[in-house]
Amino acid sequence: MEFDDFKRNYDKVEICNMTPDSLTDDTKRHWEVSLFEGNWIRGSTAGGCRNFIDTFWTNPQFKLQLEDADDDDDVCSVVIALMQKNRRKLRKEGQDMETIGFAVYEAPEDEDQAGKDFFRYHASKARSRTYINLREVAERFTLPPGKYLLVPTTFQPHHEADFLVRIFSEKKATALEMGSNVDADLPDPPTPSPPEEETDEEKGLRRLFDQLAGD
Repeated sequence: MEFDDFKRNYDKVEICNMTPDSLTDDTKRHWEVSLFEGNWIRGSTAGGCRNFIDTFWTNPQFKLQLEDADDDDDVCSVVIALMQKNRRKLRKEGQDMETIGFAVYEAPEDEDQAGKDFFRYHASKARSRTYINLREVAERFTLPPGKYLLVPTTFQPHHEADFLVRIFSEKKATALEMGSNVDADLPDPPTPSPPEEETDEEKGLRRLFDQLAGD
């Protein structure tokens, strides 16, 4: 097929690359990989994207430490892939893919999970290009050596799903999950009040009602 024929008959091409290597790079590299499984739980870890600042900080957070730069550069090559789990099964039950994405921040100095104020006043250093309802979202970045915070999210808060995060780096990197599940401040379900004893006036009105209404 001539190239002009190809362009005339196709308007979209999807290429599956079995490794994190660039398709334009002839050099094969050995990649280090860190893998985490997690979930977004309504009322706990389903905080939604950065648009929802009051709940964004409750999403799962992963600390990533990049210590050594690439052999041929002074930055670190990183590929981050966020995948939704069990979607084939859920699709059979009528559930669509969640709209997912992630953001990467320079990590705060302390080792605790970052709170709402941190995300309110700090911009991300890298992020997925868009939030999209695909099974997997993957992006390649070059970042200076340092400590970073990865926050995977659904677009809307309170949407539940299971996910898998894979972090590929050219040099060995340290990655760990931060904190624990955050309990959102949700009100307890209302408890029915015990019935109050009727007054004499109310008892009289009830007898009158029963006489007029009948059985």
